[in-house]
Amino acid sequence: MPEFVLEAFQSTVTMTTLGALDSSAVPELDADAEAVLHVDLDHMKSVFKYQTDSADVLDVDASDLKYYVNTTSWPTTLNPANAKMDVGAFGSGFADNKKFVAHDFTRYLADELFGTHQGVDLFNNEVALLQNLRLICGSGAAGRTWYDIVATLNAVSTTAVALANADESGDKYTTNADDSIENICRVLHRQIASVAPERFTPITDSASPQSLPFAVDDIISFKLIINPAANQHSLTGVAEIAPRSYKIKLVMKTAANIANTEVDAAEQ
Repeated sequence: MPEFVLEAFQSTVTMTTLGALDSSAVPELDADAEAVLHVDLDHMKSVFKYQTDSADVLDVDASDLKYYVNTTSWPTTLNPANAKMDVGAFGSGFADNKKFVAHDFTRYLADELFGTHQGVDLFNNEVALLQNLRLICGSGAAGRTWYDIVATLNAVSTTAVALANADESGDKYTTNADDSIENICRVLHRQIASVAPERFTPITDSASPQSLPFAVDDIISFKLIINPAANQHSLTGVAEIAPRSYKIKLVMKTAANIANTEVDAAEQ
């Protein structure tokens, strides 16, 4: 069949609607002090993944993006009480293995009870205080910091029993239908889109799940609030001691550059 061309019909148009990313500003996290733990960048990429395709081209569909959390590579031995102080520490000049959150909070108690952090040695159970801090910030049971963090991840993981959505491989996932702060991978995805949208430029040309575009020195932060034991203030008759808050920063490094300090054997 012949084809006929009408040059008079030629048209050039310009869009007035910009393509937009689903993003969310990174919230402020106010804390009394800050401390650092190193985590493996490749592990974080393995834990947090998303899947997108061009099947329906309908942003009204809450299932357009799928978020996967595979906890297999999530670190199980980290303890926020062993995060190294970075900002706002009590005192300075200490050895690296005496700069942890556990040490800082003990110095804070001394400062509140005795008027100076130098009063730590007045405690006759310093090691017991450090061990208790590591216990309550660890992973042994519900109500302890790292245990609860892992539980939060497990609730939206690829093996979460309670999740209704599953892909062809049987891996569970979440979608934008869950806009809560507990939808961890979605929260991270939207924050990356807010502060570094250019990282989504080279996404894989595939409908398979791909890693969130983390990079070396990226940080995942959360707040740790430590309360003194009940009636701690009565030891010296001071006013009730307020809790102290810490921003715990999980700094992503290549495996060769992870440098978390070992705990002093005498404190274990």
